[in-house]
Amino acid sequence: MREPANIRAVIFDFDGVILDSVSLKTELFVRCYDNEPSMEQQAHIREYQARHGGVGRGEKFAYFERALFNREPTPDSLARLSRLYGDLLAAEIEACRYLPGALAFLDALHGKMPLHLVSGTLHGDLVRILDQRNLTRYFTAMIGSPTSKIDAFHRIITMEAYDPATVLAIGDSMTELEAANATGTQFIGIVAPNEENMFPPGITTYPDLAHLHADWQRLTTAVP
Repeated sequence: MREPANIRAVIFDFDGVILDSVSLKTELFVRCYDNEPSMEQQAHIREYQARHGGVGRGEKFAYFERALFNREPTPDSLARLSRLYGDLLAAEIEACRYLPGALAFLDALHGKMPLHLVSGTLHGDLVRILDQRNLTRYFTAMIGSPTSKIDAFHRIITMEAYDPATVLAIGDSMTELEAANATGTQFIGIVAPNEENMFPPGITTYPDLAHLHADWQRLTTAVP
């Protein structure tokens, strides 16, 4: 991370960065298939979700249908699975806690620079969740799927006329890193304790926003 003084805007991921919802969302993909997947197929779903957390649910279900169940997804089958996933998510997302330091970091940056949110969550569900938790007030823009993260990053940078080098993206999956690389933004990874670090060597990571915030404050108050 460059000096915070050189950062003009931040793009946050949501699940696994702000909200402790990654494990819930992973298990919802398994539960949408009820008793159909074998133990090996369930493990594959969990592994795929861990590596592609920022991809929209429709794209994930299409992949599972082809790769695990050897059938071609149809618009109806994808709509049914996505609707079931959304219903399960709506019933259980309120129980998810904020990750350490998330609200404090948002409070610290709010009003000092524009904050944006880009998520693999279906856009309508994302807006509803943010409204329910009174989080909408923090963000200049909020973009969910089916918009890809690369397209969302491009849209934000173009609409706000940012110099990409002055934008910091924070995410917990390779999807956000790929979007940052494609658009030329800075990137910091969040790797939860006891989770595998999937980021390549040289990528700065923190276990949560509390630790990132502590470094941010140290750099901000450092005497030259």
